Amino acid sequence: MKSKHGRVRSKNAMKKGRQIVLIDLCCCCVMLGVAIGPGIGSVWAQESSGKQKALICGKEENTRADACYEIVTAESATSPEPESTTSPESTETSVPLTESAAPTAAESETTPAPAAAESETTPTPAVTTAADSKTISLFTMSEPITLVVTRGTSVEDVCDALPQTLPAADENGKAIEVPVTWKADSDAMSEIYGEDAYTNGSRYDYGPWNFTAAMDSGYTYNGENITAQVSVPDCAEIASLCGQCSDGLLMKFPIGIGGSVNLNAITYTGAMMADGGYKNVPIAFSGSYDNSKAGTYRYEILVTGDYTGTTSAWAEIVVEDYR
Repeated sequence: MKSKHGRVRSKNAMKKGRQIVLIDLCCCCVMLGVAIGPGIGSVWAQESSGKQKALICGKEENTRADACYEIVTAESATSPEPESTTSPESTETSVPLTESAAPTAAESETTPAPAAAESETTPTPAVTTAADSKTISLFTMSEPITLVVTRGTSVEDVCDALPQTLPAADENGKAIEVPVTWKADSDAMSEIYGEDAYTNGSRYDYGPWNFTAAMDSGYTYNGENITAQVSVPDCAEIASLCGQCSDGLLMKFPIGIGGSVNLNAITYTGAMMADGGYKNVPIAFSGSYDNSKAGTYRYEILVTGDYTGTTSAWAEIVVEDYR
């Protein structure tokens, strides 16, 4: 137990074999097997049973029996040690605490060396084997990629409907499936309307429109672009001929006496189809006129080819005398 002068640790009383723990020390000295001088004063001690006795000059107050004890001064101890209460015959010594310059065996086992830790966390560069090659030598489709969609299908739905992987051979000749995404091509009208060719054209036209495949990232391909052709189902039913009047008149050509009209140069006319599309359908004229005589001359117009619906109309050539 520590006092203002130092710390005292007990030993056995020499005759009674009782453990004495010093409680208080009035002045500082170090003794080992030597009687305390007369100037040290009274020293209180306590037996292991809890009864206190006074030590005077190294002897018990009542019995005057010699007592053996050890005094450790504050200057010689660096840190207090807990008192032992488990064994009456154990002898405690004070060992100063010092910092160890080298790690203990346990610490050396649990603390990895910096170089070892660094080597464990540094990734090893991946090695691409022949089986893992993503360099495409060629695509192996046996037929062109085509797709027919109903009018009004969005460009996003078209891209989803196209193949999402394409068969190919890598640089080692191994057959692989390459993930792809699709994009509709642009045309001359795209800059005017701000839309891709499919979105603008599929409102009235029938196609086809080109969609170009883009390889999934990580694949290398230096060949020609892979494209798909998308179209709308054809329609052969004509709802009306563009510009046709209710009585069937489609065209009118006024000329003067001696003039002429080259009807053979007119080979197509516009038609609105039954599905909402638009086509230039082929036509043919039949009839005659006399450019030397004023009058109105009628020509029959027939739509040629395998069309149904409105397939006929008529035209007029009006010869006028302007003299």
